[in-house]
Amino acid sequence: SYSSTQNDLAPKGSILLDNSHITPICHLTNKPNSFGIFIPNSSPAFLLADSPEIMQRWIKTLEIKAKSSQAQT
Repeated sequence: SYSSTQNDLAPKGSILLDNSHITPICHLTNKPNSFGIFIPNSSPAFLLADSPEIMQRWIKTLEIKAKSSQAQT
């Protein structure tokens, strides 16, 4: 799930990671530390991290979650 701000009490929505591809997109956005979650037949989600290290941790974590959700189906 995701929120608009860190102080939100309830999530704004969620992103299903089934069949997703998560990758840096700095070359597309011209914003450092940006990455995207691409899902077939769905709009992509674009995210920004505070640093390259945090971006890589997010990508790795999301990829692990995506693989585990695919294994459960």
